[in-house]
Amino acid sequence: PLFSWSIPLIHSNRGSRASLRLASSESHPKCTIQDGTWEANGCVIKLDANNAVTCSPSERQPVKTLLSILQRLCGPDAPFLAEESIIAGHRSGEGLIHEIDTFPLEPIGPATFIFGYSNSDDESQNAHLSILVHPAIHQRVVSLLTTILSSDSDAN
Repeated sequence: PLFSWSIPLIHSNRGSRASLRLASSESHPKCTIQDGTWEANGCVIKLDANNAVTCSPSERQPVKTLLSILQRLCGPDAPFLAEESIIAGHRSGEGLIHEIDTFPLEPIGPATFIFGYSNSDDESQNAHLSILVHPAIHQRVVSLLTTILSSDSDAN
């Protein structure tokens, strides 16, 4: 093996502690590998929502729109949806995307969520949501979002 390293073949449902213990073995040193490339070069899906400033700023209607979409994909009790620092855009949130309205069943894959805000020239507040997903689930997530957005527009 290259540099006398080998990849441990272990069951994928073991915890990280067991993997690190096997990788740091004195008699047969090994390494662990995690696909982190998608976090740096992943597929970003960007959603924009805007609202005229006619409503009070406390309503934050564009954010409510984005949150309602995420609640359908990640479940109403997703931990990152309750953290104000994530919704305010100060930190990113991580969660698991599921099929529409099936939480906690039918998971699709992990995602990173980043909120952002801006004001446009026509005095409207814009909220942005960037969803970073693995390339293997990108098309599925896009189709789920398209389904949600088309069903919401049909309802209005």
